[in-house]
Amino acid sequence: MILKPFVSVLMAVNNGESHLQESIDSILGQSFKNFEFVIIDDGSNDSTWKILCSYAISDQRIKIFQNHQNLGLASSLNKGLGISKAPYVARMDADDWSFPDRLEIQYEFMKNNLEVAVCGAWIQEYESGEIWRYPVNHADIVANLLFNNAIAHPVAMLNMSRLNTIVDGYDESLISSQDYSLWERIVSNNSGLLANIPQPLLRYRTYPQNKRSIYKSKQLENANSVRLRFIHRLGIVPREDELLSHIKLAGILPIEKYDEVVEISMWADKIIDANRNNRLFSVQHLSNYISYLWYELFRKYSYLSVLMSFMFLKYSPVGFGFSELWCFFKILLFYFIFPKK
Repeated sequence: MILKPFVSVLMAVNNGESHLQESIDSILGQSFKNFEFVIIDDGSNDSTWKILCSYAISDQRIKIFQNHQNLGLASSLNKGLGISKAPYVARMDADDWSFPDRLEIQYEFMKNNLEVAVCGAWIQEYESGEIWRYPVNHADIVANLLFNNAIAHPVAMLNMSRLNTIVDGYDESLISSQDYSLWERIVSNNSGLLANIPQPLLRYRTYPQNKRSIYKSKQLENANSVRLRFIHRLGIVPREDELLSHIKLAGILPIEKYDEVVEISMWADKIIDANRNNRLFSVQHLSNYISYLWYELFRKYSYLSVLMSFMFLKYSPVGFGFSELWCFFKILLFYFIFPKK
């Protein structure tokens, strides 16, 4: 029996019978063996609890707990954090699949980087095989967080000695983006660094056949509340149209009118100027990421290619030098030869 596990794997599941066994097996098959597996059944009414009981009998590392009513993900995870005994907690979802060396790679990284509060990794989309790449170092991750979540929650490993400075754990008022909110509070409280392993360590199900429009609307609302915290820390209280420009610059909502490009540019200038004054983010890393966002918008909106080209140049970290003009020429040439379908 493992008395002092090095890692606690934490899962909360509600009606997850479809993929639960595959997910659990991916953890039990890890090359790293010194872990406990804490699983919270959050009020399931399918065969989830029965499946969990069978696994708990066969493997003493599995510790199962049952909520007799659905409390929600954040509440269940907070309960699990209170139960977990290890210095590091690795998140796992009931419908994902961890690569066999996931825990070993993340544990070794955390053990050798004690200043890191959260270590994520790249993930692979289950359905398509596409790899989702996230920024690797702290400065890049934090700059990204102003616009989007930059650490995939299902593959995150938490350093509990760092997180103990945040007494609230996950925000139970949010039905989604609880992880995004937690990363923001880690940054705000200077509780440690954020990092990502630059290789896929988890296969993530996206369910592209499910539209889930109501959930996605609520998810956007919850994520916006986190974005607003970052914006407020820049010393900006955005108008409603400025928040909309922020979301469109992040590529979350579509650009529908030509005039919106100018509005987004004005908002980007406002963010950059505010950050130069208070240095909340690395000036260089934030400028680089905004440049990247403009490039992505340029690639997506070919019908605005001329205006987008100038915006791409404007926000380039290099400026209007020869190399940037050459890049501008190559991009335009690309669009003439290979028009976007």
